[in-house]
Amino acid sequence: FSFKARTADLVPLSLFEIMPASISVRPDGVGVLTMDSPPVNSLGTELVTSMKQEFPQLVQDPKVKAIVITGKGPMFCGGAEITEFAIMVAMGPEKMKENNPVAALSEMMDMIDASPKTTVAAINGPALGGGCEVSLACHYRVADAKASVGFPEVNLGLLPGAQGTQRLPRVAPLPTAMQMILQGKPLKADAARKNGIIDAVAKKDVIEEAAEWALSHPPAPISKREVHKTNRFM
Repeated sequence: FSFKARTADLVPLSLFEIMPASISVRPDGVGVLTMDSPPVNSLGTELVTSMKQEFPQLVQDPKVKAIVITGKGPMFCGGAEITEFAIMVAMGPEKMKENNPVAALSEMMDMIDASPKTTVAAINGPALGGGCEVSLACHYRVADAKASVGFPEVNLGLLPGAQGTQRLPRVAPLPTAMQMILQGKPLKADAARKNGIIDAVAKKDVIEEAAEWALSHPPAPISKREVHKTNRFM
């Protein structure tokens, strides 16, 4: 993913009436991208488009040393926008090839993964489905003690569609990854840490601790890691 190649494609912020993703820069030089799409910060077209516009600004800002991604309110991100599924079905397979919202979501994941600046997910609440995939696109994950991660979409007859099936087995033991993907069982923060899915459970403010982690660790994209090996699956 080339951030320079995307610079000319950025849409002026003034064209957006509502920006579901907002950015700020802390005094310590950590840029914070906040997903703000009530009630669960779902990854609808507007939020994905907004994140693709805002994230490169943090990457290109010389004042920004590292990046934290978090959610506003009690949720980190509840996953895909279910109401858009009907639109996708109505489009039909040919139109989907021309304008595939899943492709835009995967492109956003690649953008985060390819960041030359350390990027940490500050998981302030449940990170489910696509929300879990956003956290896995980040180089590291710091979670609130009450947070959880999971892929409940299998209960709707769906598998993770934004690279979660590729990223999760690179951080978690394969039996754990298989259970999460195929059975839809979420893990609470402590269990997720023990299984390598998150790197730390915050004892204080999750954004503060995520910022500290971001400033003290080098970039480490999950895409560059090996898939865990196992002698058993379940």
